[in-house]
Amino acid sequence: MSTELILYDLPSKGEKPTCWSYNAWKTRLALNYKTIPYRTSWTEYPSIAPQARTFGIEPNPSVSSTGFSIPIARFPDGKYIMNSLQIAHELEKFQPEPSLRLENGYVQPTTESVNLIVRALAPRAVPRVWELLLNPASQPYFHETRTRRFGMALTDVAESLEARDAWENAMPGVERLKALLHENEGPFIAGEEVSYADFILAGLWRFCERLDKDGDMFAKGMSMDESFPKHMEACRKWLARDDH
Repeated sequence: MSTELILYDLPSKGEKPTCWSYNAWKTRLALNYKTIPYRTSWTEYPSIAPQARTFGIEPNPSVSSTGFSIPIARFPDGKYIMNSLQIAHELEKFQPEPSLRLENGYVQPTTESVNLIVRALAPRAVPRVWELLLNPASQPYFHETRTRRFGMALTDVAESLEARDAWENAMPGVERLKALLHENEGPFIAGEEVSYADFILAGLWRFCERLDKDGDMFAKGMSMDESFPKHMEACRKWLARDDH
């Protein structure tokens, strides 16, 4: 049995895949922070469900139409875990230090704030994922499932009022994030100490960075409060490993 930890992640297009999914980044940031040795197994969208079933993972209907999603982690004892937060709890057991500080009270409010932003940005972001990031192996599956979700083709979603007004619609989540980061005077959400809550937010920042066109995703987000670029730069070192 292999003794290494394996992270199942969605690849970007190109000869050298890199991580782009904000959900996968939560786990990758935690691994990088803890300096746990791991390797990436790049998994295209249509392969997620069949592969997860072979791992014996129970489906979760709330996460996708198939019940399976990325990230998935295989631990050295052979255990497979799906869902970034569940993986984080298992990582704390596997290697307690440095701690992810999962019990500091900031995981839930950060998750709720980021989810508000992700939902608002989706009409702008999702068509770009399909256009800019996905390999041909994933594009048809992604287009079909997201077209069903939006009720229109992704090219139409990209031209919609919701896409145009994405950041305006994201302001409730943005305001919550501003309050969180100012509560303890940063640079991290809990103040001077990094925690898993920061990786939830840093995953969003990196996702926006990958999808930015003329400053309308990442640069726009960074401009909304001085605490946002400070937070991103404080997390940047754990974003460095994204390709293996």
